[in-house]
Amino acid sequence: MPRAQKVRQVDFLHPDGWREVHIVWQLPDGSYKVRLSFLNRRGERRAGYDWHHGKDAHRHYRDEEASYAFRTVEQLLSDFAHDVEQLRREERA
Repeated sequence: MPRAQKVRQVDFLHPDGWREVHIVWQLPDGSYKVRLSFLNRRGERRAGYDWHHGKDAHRHYRDEEASYAFRTVEQLLSDFAHDVEQLRREERA
């Protein structure tokens, strides 16, 4: 039986103590399982995207959750990078 393949794994600690985690798996049926997280210094997720068995694609931003229309992994990573940049600007203000 074919197995899921990890297509991306990043765990990066920013100099200011914030942590960014990307994990993207491609499943045998061609779909994806994703966990992208941007965590503050206390380890609380402030932004993220994920989906998994039983739950469709969704986006977390601060304390809100909304559905997400997945198109491509590249677009997903771009959307996440935009959220991270926006959150970092907001947190500095």
